Amino acid sequence: LDTLAKHPDYQGRFAKEWLAFHRGEARRVAGDLNGAKEIWSTYLKGQPQPHVIRLAFIELLNQQKDYAGAWRANEKTPRSDALLAQAIISANGLQHPQAKTLRDEFALRLAQQTSRGDFVNERPIIVYWVDAMGNGPEGLRMAQESWKTQREPADAVLFAKFYRDWE
Repeated sequence: LDTLAKHPDYQGRFAKEWLAFHRGEARRVAGDLNGAKEIWSTYLKGQPQPHVIRLAFIELLNQQKDYAGAWRANEKTPRSDALLAQAIISANGLQHPQAKTLRDEFALRLAQQTSRGDFVNERPIIVYWVDAMGNGPEGLRMAQESWKTQREPADAVLFAKFYRDWE
């Protein structure tokens, strides 16, 4: 991936974004968390828009309990549901005065989605219940439903996380 990132055929915006995400993700999975953060933060300095890279970077910072770093990286608004859930995790970790406002905003979004009949069993909602709100039973219920319908590895990780954190 590092070689491709330097190759002249891979210099378009979308190719660079794809490579930056996967180069960072490969390092994260291999345990080189600093390498992942370096790749993602460097890319975001030049291209602040890519949601997938911003989310991966902020999630990693929150997982490492670098709540201040995650908070700074997540200042751009409006936030997607996934970024809002991460903002709540950061604010909770920092005991930031905006934590309650952010939780209320997420709850309002969730209520609006539910009232419209939107499918609200998405990963950001599960992260909200488990990591941001500490509501393991609701997170477990949603993780089980998500696994039934989507069968994505990230859903299995959330399901397993429930057992680790709530057993």
